[in-house]
Amino acid sequence: MTRELRFGRYAFVHLDADLYSPIIKGLEIFYPLMSSGGFLLVHDYNAWPGARDAVEEFCALQGIVPVPMLEKSESCVLLKP
Repeated sequence: MTRELRFGRYAFVHLDADLYSPIIKGLEIFYPLMSSGGFLLVHDYNAWPGARDAVEEFCALQGIVPVPMLEKSESCVLLKP
């Protein structure tokens, strides 16, 4: 990750990797860099077990609740307080 990305702030991040490892790593990297009120979207949250497991594990540690989206890809959104 470049210096600019590591020290930036984000209002919106979209993770679409389907598997546990890249999703959990994306959450660990980008969620702390989110601006208050920012949204992090995880594609295929309910379509791929690895994506769902990563989100559920991460959210449990952070004390946040993923909000499922009612759309074809079964994504979810995490809101940064």
